[in-house]
Amino acid sequence: GYVIVDFYSREQISELESLYHELHPVDEKGFYPSTFSKDKNYRKKADEEIRRIGSKWIGKNLVDYKVMCGCFIVKYPGPESIMNVHQDMTLVDETRFTGINIWCPLIDLNDNNGVLKVIPRSNRIVPTYRGSTIAGLYDDVQKEIPDYCQPVYLKAGQAIIFDQSIIHFSPPNLSDRPRITTNIY
Repeated sequence: GYVIVDFYSREQISELESLYHELHPVDEKGFYPSTFSKDKNYRKKADEEIRRIGSKWIGKNLVDYKVMCGCFIVKYPGPESIMNVHQDMTLVDETRFTGINIWCPLIDLNDNNGVLKVIPRSNRIVPTYRGSTIAGLYDDVQKEIPDYCQPVYLKAGQAIIFDQSIIHFSPPNLSDRPRITTNIY
């Protein structure tokens, strides 16, 4: 369901951090994907630049792919930054294609800043359609699932490339700084 790769260089991480602070100078609360922004120019610029920077690795390493979007996903410090157990929305015909995320933190992940946790191979349990208006197959066992998840301690610039149907979540960011990641799908 996933693989870990070295994705961004130190220079690319710095460029992305600068871009984030240029585009989004005011911190939010909780969990904040740039795709939620009401500012169309912010969403567009983040998408274009994250795709441009990520395309260096993607173009050398992937074949037969189509990038849909690049975005920032930020967890601001505080208990409201939790991302509950979920599978990402179905974006492709999964009988023919595999939807993937290339999710990359700009800081080292640890137990204090909202490390990503996954159930390996859970993308193979039961094929599902997933979306904001579709009840989740695992909604009734939300409290039990975290016991089966494994943390993925990525270093800044490492990416986890994962099947969008893998079960995952992240606890709140209880550190003193935002946890900024990029996601390309």
